[in-house]
Amino acid sequence: MLKRRESKTMPTWPAWLLISGLVPLLFLMACSAPVATTPTPTPTPLPPPVTVDLSGKISDTGILLESITITSSDGRAKMTLEKGSRVRDEQNQPGKSITCTPMRPQESNDGVVVGLAYDFGGAVAGGKVSPAAEIAVSYDPPPARPRIDLNKPDIAGWWPPRDRWILTPDPATADLTAHTIKSWQAWFLPAVVIFWYVDVVPPIS
Repeated sequence: MLKRRESKTMPTWPAWLLISGLVPLLFLMACSAPVATTPTPTPTPLPPPVTVDLSGKISDTGILLESITITSSDGRAKMTLEKGSRVRDEQNQPGKSITCTPMRPQESNDGVVVGLAYDFGGAVAGGKVSPAAEIAVSYDPPPARPRIDLNKPDIAGWWPPRDRWILTPDPATADLTAHTIKSWQAWFLPAVVIFWYVDVVPPIS
């Protein structure tokens, strides 16, 4: 009688167990592998605000008893209020202090905004000075673009009722060599250097 020859083939079920165990392991390893990401650049910190206390420098009716100059902490913007000017806050009360706060400005659909904006306000935000105060800003010129004239920078004020930068009533005077510009501002609102598009009419309040 012939003896049945024993098969040397290994049973297949241990292999399936091995595969079924490795698949989840490999999946977990793939999920836990570090993913390369592009680091988000840290924005440059804004210069701190500067406040000028008007105590002893203003009358009970809001008249300045001496000339006041508020200069931004980065030295690039300043506002000068002459002696005898009337300074009122948003509630039409004499101003107690004025703060210059550098800020990242909103972009404009009407021109190219340059550098930081400077909010001359604080306790007098939304208030008014009469006559208008002189404001001067140093700026870096933008790259040449077809829609702007690099020889015509201007200072725009942020007007909340229209939620946009607007043309200030008084014309600006620019030193194109020193890259400085000055104008006058009657309201305590943020101001910025702007190059209006030559094919648009700058908005006014």
